[in-house]
Amino acid sequence: MDRPIPVGTLLTVTAEHSGRVSDYVCTVLGYGRYGIQLSMPQLLNKIYSLPATTAIQCSFTSVSTNQLLAFKSYVMGYERTDPPSMVVALPTALETSNRREALRFPITLPAAYVAQAEEIYGEQTQTMDVSLGGLQLITGRMLPKGTLLSVTLQLPDQSVIVSGTVAWSSFRGRRATAGVQFTRIGDAVRSALAKYLIALERENRRPAN
Repeated sequence: MDRPIPVGTLLTVTAEHSGRVSDYVCTVLGYGRYGIQLSMPQLLNKIYSLPATTAIQCSFTSVSTNQLLAFKSYVMGYERTDPPSMVVALPTALETSNRREALRFPITLPAAYVAQAEEIYGEQTQTMDVSLGGLQLITGRMLPKGTLLSVTLQLPDQSVIVSGTVAWSSFRGRRATAGVQFTRIGDAVRSALAKYLIALERENRRPAN
């Protein structure tokens, strides 16, 4: 496949490293003759080097189809770019993934939602985590699974509106929370959210002074 994933795409890279299976964050930096150049794997704000030949499973959200796609690959080695990059083999095929949609970032954003259940209910609140495929909200009450929501998110430079359904709802301590899976998100909104999440990931990768 010739350049199947756009440069700048955020990937979740699953690999076994140091005796445990972990999900790492990587960004597609570019393409070489034999493989894809990725940013160094990151987990909990720490940078890792996966040994050459390590088998990996990568997943990402396609901007064009809004699907979560996945492919299998392996680590080929590293290049002394600035910043350093990890090279993985080009995938032979992309498959639709049944994993939870994309990597979630533990972000607190001001938000408001309107729930369309037996009664129309809404409130001002905040997120607990956000991804390109969904988010977790603090809610004032338990929301039934399948409840339709319209959610307004306040990004640093603009407000965006997404539609979704409640995937689950539970109490965490004294607070009710709900996991929301996006069902409709416009291209402009997806682009704004992706740029924000990629900027966060790059900021997290920046070495501390």
